[in-house]
Amino acid sequence: MGDGLLDGTRVIDLAGEPAAMAGRILADLGADVVLVEGPGGHPLRALPSRFTAWSRGKRTMAVSGADDPELDVLLASADIVLATPGFPGVLDVDPGRAPDTVWVDVTPFGATGPRARWRASDLGVMAASGNMYSTGDPDRAPVRCTEPSGYGHVGPEVAFAALTALATGRPQHVDVSMQEVVLSSNMVGVAQYPKTRQRGQRRGANIGRTREIWPTLDGWVSFGIRGGKARVPSLTTLTRLVAEDGLDASMRFVSHAMS
Repeated sequence: MGDGLLDGTRVIDLAGEPAAMAGRILADLGADVVLVEGPGGHPLRALPSRFTAWSRGKRTMAVSGADDPELDVLLASADIVLATPGFPGVLDVDPGRAPDTVWVDVTPFGATGPRARWRASDLGVMAASGNMYSTGDPDRAPVRCTEPSGYGHVGPEVAFAALTALATGRPQHVDVSMQEVVLSSNMVGVAQYPKTRQRGQRRGANIGRTREIWPTLDGWVSFGIRGGKARVPSLTTLTRLVAEDGLDASMRFVSHAMS
């Protein structure tokens, strides 16, 4: 890649879908990311578009199994190892095989505690974090986004955790709980509860005074029109791109956001 922030850093990616984005982010920053695939291939290959998006910039290496000697050679060269122990279809590798690395384990509920052995998909993590409590129509059950937004939150946090540990200059074993990561994405609602005792509520298409969910020809799209100096340039750019595509792009969206 050249002149990247992480030039010279080797990342061994043993992770399944929950942390796949983390490897992509580290690769974008210039790290040499090696995606290790077992005999059955990476489980995310069953979703080709997502695999392509979250594996861009990575090299792939196939091994015969977790006990393949070639894997030990690879681990010996690593600065960072990303793993999702217990996730179906990925290699179960003992962190003790790479004692001098930053090893990041990503699990639904962390490595310790009463739910440490529980398994959960993106749906389970979104529900357990409380995120789904406020998502959906008021008169219906909670819903989640069709795409794995929980995994989307986890990826950047895992990359940040790995880089923070790497900055210490010492071997580290980092434990990332997906539930805790998504809980933090709920932002002020959780922090305000001790004071307000308000649990939030489902509001359907709206967030506050603005609409968030919009109908399209083939389904629905989430797009929040919010104001402030940080958001107006993005809305202006989006309006220009829509107009360049031949659609009727009214600047009323931008003026609404500025008001």
